[in-house]
Amino acid sequence: MSPTLSTSGLLDIVVPTPLGRRPARLGFRRLGDPQQAEKILLVHGAGQAQEAWPGQYGLSQVADTVAVDLLGFGASETPPHAESVVPAQVAVILAVLDRLRWRQATLVGYSMGGAITLLTALQAPRRVGRIVLIAGAALVQPVPISFKFLSMPGAAQALWAASNLARWTGLDGELGTFWSFDDETGRRMVAAQCRLGHDRAFASAARQLKPRHYGHTARFYERLTQPALLLYGTADHLVPIDVGRRLVHLLPNAELVEFPGEGHLLHERPGNRIAERITEFIGRTRPGLR
Repeated sequence: MSPTLSTSGLLDIVVPTPLGRRPARLGFRRLGDPQQAEKILLVHGAGQAQEAWPGQYGLSQVADTVAVDLLGFGASETPPHAESVVPAQVAVILAVLDRLRWRQATLVGYSMGGAITLLTALQAPRRVGRIVLIAGAALVQPVPISFKFLSMPGAAQALWAASNLARWTGLDGELGTFWSFDDETGRRMVAAQCRLGHDRAFASAARQLKPRHYGHTARFYERLTQPALLLYGTADHLVPIDVGRRLVHLLPNAELVEFPGEGHLLHERPGNRIAERITEFIGRTRPGLR
């Protein structure tokens, strides 16, 4: 039975592992009317969880919208030996679509979630009606030194502690780091980072999320004919604006929106009106490959 209107909890799925298919449970939050024809799945980045999306919950006004914790992150209960790297998460996304009984959805992927979104569209093109990337990892690019820090044990907790310090001292606007609508949202996000196994999944995903790996899949992007919206900040040091500027020429039906001076977490800053831009995009495009 699918989750009902405005619900949250755990979603039961089955995922592949090196030891065979095993049951898993993913944390999720669902907003909007399940009877709405439009379906949106929010795919978070490495080191995040469903709590990262409060600014996008307004999408529920136009679509049945679900934010899910990827395998190993947030409230998810991960079976032994299951992997949290990008290819493994593609199987998770497809299992979520099946569990929700969604034939097709618009995937909104942030950072690592962008890589997962593109690979899902390549593997199961008819399941992905539209592609939205927010600072999405997608192409070969220079790797900042700070990226190596993300693969170290304890990185998730240290990252969020530093981000909150920046917010509390008023430097978040300068650094483009953590922003939340209220302190309660911030507490939920930090709690998600500290759950058992999240740190291990974060380190594993960061080690495998090497931009050079995208060279193997980028040559197939021309096959993705779905409408695509690319949202990138010009001051992003983790996924540079050059990624968006190159990607818009590789995806046949893509459009790029640049955010001057914005960093990697541009969707967490309300002035960027990300949900409104996605809503407008959905309203004027038709999903592809039905």
